[in-house]
Order: sequence, then C-alpha cells, then structure tokens
Amino acid sequence: MRFLPIVDRELRVTARRRSTYTLRLLAAAAAFSIILWLCLFPTQGQPPADLGKSLFTALSILAFAYCLLVGPFMTADCISSEKREGTLGLLFLTDLRSFDVVLGKWAATSLAGFYGLLAVLPSLGIPVLLGGVTPGEYGRTALAVVNAILFSLTAGMLVSALNRDHTKTILGSLILVLALSGLLPGLMVLLFKGFWGRGIDGFPPVALLSPVYAAQFAVDSTFRSNPRLFWMSLGAVHAMSWLFVVGAIVIVTWVWRREPVERRESRLWLLRLGRTRRWQRRLQKRLAKNPIYALASRHRWPHWVFWALVGIVTIN
Repeated sequence: MRFLPIVDRELRVTARRRSTYTLRLLAAAAAFSIILWLCLFPTQGQPPADLGKSLFTALSILAFAYCLLVGPFMTADCISSEKREGTLGLLFLTDLRSFDVVLGKWAATSLAGFYGLLAVLPSLGIPVLLGGVTPGEYGRTALAVVNAILFSLTAGMLVSALNRDHTKTILGSLILVLALSGLLPGLMVLLFKGFWGRGIDGFPPVALLSPVYAAQFAVDSTFRSNPRLFWMSLGAVHAMSWLFVVGAIVIVTWVWRREPVERRESRLWLLRLGRTRRWQRRLQKRLAKNPIYALASRHRWPHWVFWALVGIVTIN
C-alpha cells in the first residue's frame, strides 16, 4: 500500500473542485482591492515609505484574520461528519491506520485554505518595493502567517475529532483559536502589567503560544530589540499545531470504536426496550417461540400502559 493513500486521493479530488480556485481568486481580489484603494486615495503628502508601511500593515491584518478564521470553517467538520454518518469505522476495516485517515481528511479540507493564503503572500511583498518595509520583515511575517494558518487548521481538526455535532465543532474551534490567539495571552499580559494589582516583571511565557504575538515580534523594531522572542513564539505555535495533529490521531483511534448512536437516543432506546438480563432472557424465549410476537412486544410502554389501566380500574 502506498504511503498516505487517502492524502493522495483527497488532494486529487480537491484539485478538481471549483471552490478551491474560487477561494484563491477571492483572496487575491481582496488583497488587490486594499492595495488599489490605498494607492488611489493616499494621505495628503504621504511619502512612499509611509504608504508602503500602511499597506503592509493592512495586508498583514487581512492575512492574519483570514488564517485564524479559515480553520474553524474548513476543518472543523472534517472528522465529525464521518462520525455523524457512521462511516468512520468503515475506513478502519481496510489497511488504513488512524494517521492515514486524519491526515487525509485534513489535507482534503485544508488545501483550499492554503491556496488562498498563497494568493495573498505575493501581494504582501508589494510594499517592499515602495519602501518602509525590509525584506527581512516581509519574510518573518510570511513565516508567522503560514504558522498561523497551520495552527488554525489543526485546531479545527482536533475539535472535530472530539465532537459529532456540526455547530458545536465550529463554535468549539472558534473558541479554541480565539482563546489561544488573544484572550489567554492578553489576560496574562494584563496580569504581568499590574492591571489587577502589583505587576510582575518580565514577559509572560504563555503569550508565546499566540500566533498574533509572533506577528508582533516580526516587526523590525521589536525584532531588533529581542530576536529570540520571535523564534521562540514561532516554534511554540508550530509545536502546538503538531500536538493538535497527534491529539486528533489518538482521539480518532479511540473514538471510532464507539457506537454511532447518540447518547440521548441510546437512553431513549434503553427506556423503551430495556437492557436488563431478565428482559433479554424473556426476549430470547419469545423469539424462539414466536418471532413476530417477540418483535411486537419488545417495547416496554405497552406493558406499562396495561398495568397502569389495571391499577386505575382496581383503585376505582
């Protein structure tokens, strides 16, 4: 068997989809619209270097917003849909392993998102020609953007492995991405700055887990003061992304063996049919004598209704 066969197949299928190229076209059109707007309507007396810096900042914000939001809407349902349809276990009847399934589903849903980012990256380099942005700053920002989309897509896949419901997976992915990107590091910074009391000296290490902080450390002024923070944040986010992948593989290995019936439906069937040993023995005896009668009388509620009527008549 070939290495990662599902990845190979899903990449071929995704490459033939019209939506893959539509998203790439829309992303490039959005970046080009920002460039056209800022170049046609610049600030009065603004030098080209300042225009390039403003353009680079606007495109960077667009790229990071796209990267952080694309994961919850693309990969959040890649595994949960298989669990809802009850087809996840069928994949494991073949020679496929859990990492084949997870990486294959992830590649199928992530390719269009990566294509959209690749369409934006060349536009992000145009401000370098205008001045105000160094090639090093562009390269570091490009690395941070690629790292951010990897983080977002893997976070969505992890939540998809944990849930079955479509809405819950999307909301859970959004909460996870936004919490790690801004909420948790922001709270730690406020704590260290002394917003709720006496501040703590130093930089909060948990802020290095945020892709947004990696983008801030990529700016020339911040990078020159402490270049180690950028590489530490970049490595921490990248390592966390691969931990999400490993977590999804481990979860899928365990989850696919569970019954595809929802817990609420399981409780309803337990209430209707019963799962006690006595009830099962009685059902087996009825099946041996009269299968049609056994199937017709397997529900509990007719017996309850009968004895309830008997009790009411007896009391009256």
